[in-house]
Amino acid sequence: MLALIRLFTQRATTWDFGYYSQILWLINHGHWIAKSTLNGHPALTDAGSWILYPLGWAYSGLGSSGILLIQAASLASGIPFLAWWMRKYSLSPMIFWGILFLYAVYPAILGPALFDWHPDTLAIPAFFYAAWAIETHHTRQFWLACSLMILTKVTATLVVIGLAVPWLLRRQWTMAISTFAIGVILAYFEVNILFPAVAGHQMAQWTQYYGWLGPTPLSGLENILSKPWIIMKALGNSRAIYFVLLAAPLAFIPTLWGLVEGGWAWPAWIIFLFNSLSAFRGQINPFNQYSLPIAPFWFISLILFWAHLPARPMTRLLPWGLVVLSFVFWIQAEEPLVWYAQNPTKSLTLCLKKIPPHVPVYGQNSTLTRVSARPIVRFLPLPRHSRIVPDTVVILNQQVNPLNRLTPRSLVSTTLKRLTTHPKYWRLIAHHGPIWVFQFKA
Repeated sequence: MLALIRLFTQRATTWDFGYYSQILWLINHGHWIAKSTLNGHPALTDAGSWILYPLGWAYSGLGSSGILLIQAASLASGIPFLAWWMRKYSLSPMIFWGILFLYAVYPAILGPALFDWHPDTLAIPAFFYAAWAIETHHTRQFWLACSLMILTKVTATLVVIGLAVPWLLRRQWTMAISTFAIGVILAYFEVNILFPAVAGHQMAQWTQYYGWLGPTPLSGLENILSKPWIIMKALGNSRAIYFVLLAAPLAFIPTLWGLVEGGWAWPAWIIFLFNSLSAFRGQINPFNQYSLPIAPFWFISLILFWAHLPARPMTRLLPWGLVVLSFVFWIQAEEPLVWYAQNPTKSLTLCLKKIPPHVPVYGQNSTLTRVSARPIVRFLPLPRHSRIVPDTVVILNQQVNPLNRLTPRSLVSTTLKRLTTHPKYWRLIAHHGPIWVFQFKA
């Protein structure tokens, strides 16, 4: 509900939400390999999220609100799974509810839930389902869960590799070897064969984010194996994620415990190390989708750890103290995004109605969210007139949030001056309050 409120009060920003909305719209209209006009990536996207294709088929009925609700349901699916684990180990009601609340306010869950939309979030039920299948020795359900998680993001193959350890500790040798081998083969196939063929941008992204390890994923792995101190260097660059993701759920001890007790911490640590190796600062931010795969396995490790602690008053109250700590961490880091200043809702609503359907639109991340479902959507700045498509619309909001990192106030002012001083090319089609809408004439 909070995510919907952010959307309909014009507080939602656009980058990933608008990006995926446009991708789903393009798929829904038969553009199977079309590229997003926001960053030029094909419909497969930089995440390798094949699950976008079935979602795209349903997008005309779901709309932006529908995909937000699907995301909320996926993230919330961790609650019944965690409840099942805690009932199995007979944790006290105080700890039971404390851990459920801790999961709800855990930064890697709460951040994606409110701020944006990502196909990665749809992997959460698959992660928990795979863990449940291992715990109950349901091999068919395990492979089904692995298939579902791999459809959501290419890095899910790292989770599959890590899940070989729980099988190993249960002396399920065939399943352990099969899980590890299939995870490695799938990772190699997707990154070294499939993506270069259908989504060449993946290799450019590897160079941008991981190029310091080597020019390709395979050479990067060889470099790490020959120089293991590279990992320590990477971890030193991501000290903040250490503190928030490990300390918030008191996970230093539980996740070390989880390396040998049940083996559930292995997928989490593999993802954590992989994220730390990236030169992309967003990837080592614990409050976004990159840290989602860590949460299920750290919480399972946490439950197993708590099951071995003596039932004392401080033990029962500790989860609730961690709830407060985790929420404080999240508020401090996400304050600019959670409390993102409300756009002039009435003015935006009136002006958005004046934009013709399907025409190209340029704007800011604070104005494009509700019009991203169309063939061409781009952020400012505007190109020169000779490169602008006829009938293109530009929507500007002079009420720029001072914390806006994508479209600064100076760029909006410069663009508005350009449009108002060139009536030969631009006509004003709507103006209400701080919102201006222009259309290109020729």
